[in-house]
Order: sequence, then structure tokens, then C-alpha cells
Amino acid sequence: LLLGQISQSRQEQTRLLQEEEVLRVARMAMQTGQENLTVNGITVRQVKTDQQLTVYHQEEKVLSVKKR
Repeated sequence: LLLGQISQSRQEQTRLLQEEEVLRVARMAMQTGQENLTVNGITVRQVKTDQQLTVYHQEEKVLSVKKR
């Protein structure tokens, strides 16, 4: 039982670290204005319109910002 919990905890920690890395790369893309950016094997894509900025990772929306 204890080993199962340790394994599950490690998997959760790995998932959270991956999500954090995706968000870091998304922020770098926004800061540099690059439409596509790959860092450490993580690729994000920015889509800009007049009213909105959306960042995707593997077709999943990571971040979306709308103008007011």
C-alpha cells in the first residue's frame, strides 16, 4: 500500500512539473512575441487576434487573455 502511494505521488509530481514547464514556455513565447516556441522539447503556439491572445500546447489551450 505504501509503495503504491509513493508511486502515485511521484506520478503526480511529474505531471505538475510538466505543467509548470509548459506554462514557463508559454510565458517565454508571449514575452518574445514568437508564434511558435520550443524549449526543452516542449512546443507552444500563440494565436493572436485584435481582441485575444491564446497559447496552445499539443492542441490544448494553455492560456487565453482577452482585451477589455
